[in-house]
Amino acid sequence: NYGDDAYTIYPTLEGDEFFYIADYARVEDTEHFLEGIRSGSRATQYNCLRALASAAPERLKELGIGALITQSRKFRSVLLPLLPQLLSIEEILALRSSFEKSSSHGTISFFRVLERKSFWTFVDVGLAALLSDPEPVLRQMIVHAIQGKVIINGSLSSQLRESISSKISKLRDADRKRNEGIADLLDFTMKTA
Repeated sequence: NYGDDAYTIYPTLEGDEFFYIADYARVEDTEHFLEGIRSGSRATQYNCLRALASAAPERLKELGIGALITQSRKFRSVLLPLLPQLLSIEEILALRSSFEKSSSHGTISFFRVLERKSFWTFVDVGLAALLSDPEPVLRQMIVHAIQGKVIINGSLSSQLRESISSKISKLRDADRKRNEGIADLLDFTMKTA
């Protein structure tokens, strides 16, 4: 009926129609969202994922974030902005293979999430990638991210400093002309960190 509160109607429905409750994204419906993601149609899974991300993002971990990353671009569009706040550096690093399997640009997505979580870890892992002579688009992304950084939040641990310094030296040895600019910039930036 006109004027009825749809929220009170949805619990009486069955199947995917029940999961229209996701439109409200209420914390008290978190268990329903989890169930919708686990067992609903593709559209229901996506709507419940969005609702869960809004109402109780910490519960996303219960679903296996790696598996969610590989499911679809729509799922990644919901998850990626949340991951730097939701996961530790170690947890993000552990998801690298899931990112790489997810799409042809999965590695770039991984590096963007890592950069938002910890610039210095991004630099360390990014330099390792540069040393392995990556595809030009990945190299360009890493170099531009380092060159474009204006303000760096987060401290540089002595262990990370050592690792980065070692990789800078290897980068210079590998191809001085190609890598000198980025190596010099990182040397200078580390002095002020």
